[in-house]
Amino acid sequence: MLTSSDQIRPTTTDDSLEVWQNVTTAYNIGIFHWRPTDAAKRLAKEWKDILLSDDQKWDQAGFNDLVHQVLGPSLEGESGLFYAYDGTLKLGLLPASIFCSGHTYFVQVVPFDCLCCC
Repeated sequence: MLTSSDQIRPTTTDDSLEVWQNVTTAYNIGIFHWRPTDAAKRLAKEWKDILLSDDQKWDQAGFNDLVHQVLGPSLEGESGLFYAYDGTLKLGLLPASIFCSGHTYFVQVVPFDCLCCC
């Protein structure tokens, strides 16, 4: 699974995934990619159940609560992927310099030159 974040300053200088250990902001559900793995299906079901059981729960907060239950370790190699949620979900954080979330662009009003690592 890949998701964007509310990260204002990129943690990488190229188009690789963010350094997850250095991302201190919320994971943003505005941009994400799911593969239909067993772990992703479990996450989707649990997330749906939480949202349906509590009409006051913000969807992004529910997502963050779940995926932050377990963070790490990184997968072997330098892919930028790490384990999250229940320890079996492979997660990566899309680079903010390329996948700017609505929060980062519209709410934080971060100018392009602050996001660009060029």
